[in-house]
Amino acid sequence: MNNTILEMNHISKYIYDAYGKPIHGTDVKILNDVHFDVREQEVHILIGENGAGKSTLMKILGGIIPHDEGSIALFGKEVRFTNPRQSQTMGIGFIHQELDLCLNLDVAQNLFLGKETGKLFSDRRGMYEASREMLSRLGFDIDPATPVRLLSTAHQQMVEIVKAVSCDCKIIIMDEPTASLTQGEIDHLFEIIRNLKKQGVSTVYISHRFEELKEIGDRLTVLRDGGYVGTIDMSEFDHDKVVNMMVGRTLSHMYTCRHTPSAEEVLRVEGLKIAPETEPISIAVHRGEVVGIGGLVGAGRTELAKSIYGVRSSYGGKIYYQGKLVEKRNPQRWIDQGLMYLTEDRKLEGLVLPMSIEGNITLASLRRLFPNARLKSKVEREISTSMIKKLRIVCRGPKQRAATLSGGNQQKVVLGKWLSAKPKLLILDEPTRGVDVGAKAEIYEIIDGLAADGVAIMMISSELPELINMSDRIYVMRRGAVSAEMTDPDTFTQERVLAYTL
Repeated sequence: MNNTILEMNHISKYIYDAYGKPIHGTDVKILNDVHFDVREQEVHILIGENGAGKSTLMKILGGIIPHDEGSIALFGKEVRFTNPRQSQTMGIGFIHQELDLCLNLDVAQNLFLGKETGKLFSDRRGMYEASREMLSRLGFDIDPATPVRLLSTAHQQMVEIVKAVSCDCKIIIMDEPTASLTQGEIDHLFEIIRNLKKQGVSTVYISHRFEELKEIGDRLTVLRDGGYVGTIDMSEFDHDKVVNMMVGRTLSHMYTCRHTPSAEEVLRVEGLKIAPETEPISIAVHRGEVVGIGGLVGAGRTELAKSIYGVRSSYGGKIYYQGKLVEKRNPQRWIDQGLMYLTEDRKLEGLVLPMSIEGNITLASLRRLFPNARLKSKVEREISTSMIKKLRIVCRGPKQRAATLSGGNQQKVVLGKWLSAKPKLLILDEPTRGVDVGAKAEIYEIIDGLAADGVAIMMISSELPELINMSDRIYVMRRGAVSAEMTDPDTFTQERVLAYTL
């Protein structure tokens, strides 16, 4: 366990100007004098707030970006990777937070992508047989001929795991690997990690879920604001101590709940079916109320939200909004009427990644802000600057491209977009996915503040503590239908919610 196989010392990464030259100065470093090491057969947890530099440090190790200062020693030999293939050849696998699969290819083609020179790739039948064996070896029941675009996010995550493990790696980097997995799938992943550990494989595990850390980790390293804070053994883990290392302060209250729901109904869904074979769904959301939607991955929660929003077909049923029957549903009509939907997948459906932060934040409000179709940069700047400050988005300014932000800060930009549009009803699909503990507390406070201002909120969440502590009522879904409505917050427990999901 004490045999160190990787050492990253004094690693720094500068921000580059428009001409590709580094801007020198400690205040403009993405990483500043960071240390990180990995021992043989260990799971090393890497945590920190969004924008702390975790993914950047791992991208350097994965050969995706170069470091500007410092050194990397792998198995006692100094290395410098200039591309991901070099890193992979040296025994490093990378499972990214944002899935890195080709959606137009099937599972087998994705697993063998980059290995086209081998005879197996030209042997189509052999490729699919090998893929089936690779999937089966890790206990994943996925047809290798299935196009990846047809897989759920959780199953795509499984394909990423198999792809990384299949490269005979000695170190596997897992960046938020459980974000889209059910509890059963998480347990399975942990068993895979333990088995890899027995086979001599080390894992660098990035996660914001504290409940996972003690279960799977051996050591834990904290980064803050691009700098190294410290490393501790998991036997020394203390929740408050680690939070203080991450955010520089202790969070006295994680969940905020000062709002009071009213009796005024904002949304009523009657007899809506999300598929021909599912049972009809009836739910309601009131003004100033946070209604939680619970259930396992695949239970139909996101499908329900998208059916309400008019971006997928539904089968029968009626929807009433502010007391009136809604005949035609589409996103633009809903936005004009004050119903907003923060989607689960921020990259594909929530953001225009090449666009600036200010462009994304004002995107849903253009018709209201500029009725004459003439953009005013000053107005855009004022609104985006205010939202950056309100949501504490870590960035270099409103002109920074959304694609260059950390995952958690991208999530805040999506939230800022909908807050700028002045919602009356806000559907939140996994609002804190990939968000650190400090940012979660901030988002919970914002949700509570919106409800206190009279906004109706429908919140889909896979995190049971979040669902239980933030909701006034909870609908639990199973197999595309509502299996239970829980109305008394004093009786909300993880055990009760889980019982209704099975």
